[in-house]
Amino acid sequence: GGVLIALVVLYIIGGFLSPKFLTVNNQLSLLRSLSTTAMCAFAMTMVIMVGQIDLSMGSCMSLAGVLSAVLISRSGWSVLSAVIFSVLSVGIVTGVTNSILINELRMPALIGTMATQYAVRGISYLISDSTVVVVSAKENPLFGAIGAAYLWNTVPVTGIYVILFFIVLWLILNRTVFGRHIYAVGGNRTAAEFSGIKAKRVIFWCYIIMGIVSSFAGVVLTSRLGSGQPTIGEGSEFDAIVSSVVGGVSMDGGVGTLTGTFMGAIIF
Repeated sequence: GGVLIALVVLYIIGGFLSPKFLTVNNQLSLLRSLSTTAMCAFAMTMVIMVGQIDLSMGSCMSLAGVLSAVLISRSGWSVLSAVIFSVLSVGIVTGVTNSILINELRMPALIGTMATQYAVRGISYLISDSTVVVVSAKENPLFGAIGAAYLWNTVPVTGIYVILFFIVLWLILNRTVFGRHIYAVGGNRTAAEFSGIKAKRVIFWCYIIMGIVSSFAGVVLTSRLGSGQPTIGEGSEFDAIVSSVVGGVSMDGGVGTLTGTFMGAIIF
């Protein structure tokens, strides 16, 4: 709570220091620029709150973006089918892989997700032939609109994504049994398991959510750039982690809010 208040005060001070800072146009521009970081930070918050971490997030973004670009430009898939397939396949496979390494093979999350990070990034280079996969905006205007469109010529569609993800994940975290289990497992895993909570299942679904959200963010970024690039997302996992921690999420788990993470992303 104290961290969130301090961030809000800092944000307001920014408005006093620069009259243009709190203008509507600047806030919309800010929302657009932080969109992919904020979306991933929301999901990262849930992972950190169960006492884990995910270093494969940036590679997941890369593979989903490259895969969607390859399917559209080289395989002739429709934009909608390519995007849905890329987001779900990459997100679910990455999430399942991470959860197996951590839950079943008992690897530390730092090591397990780092292994996934390198493997997934390598696959991204393989399917793109280590080149930039260009998606023609003229031939596929829908794909370009995913990351660059504006509603009413004013509101960036990426800002809408951020708001929707915030609402959905906030409701999951604060209004569902699963959300209470996240706090319980992160706060004291042993006590949670003695209470009948299946900690492995909670961790599994947190990684699935992380994989799907980061894959979608990768497609959005690819759309904005107009091409699939295997270098997309490098280092973005640290942006998401820092945004969460600056927003008050404890690296020990069990403590944090999405509201704080959102402010952390803005400040960062």
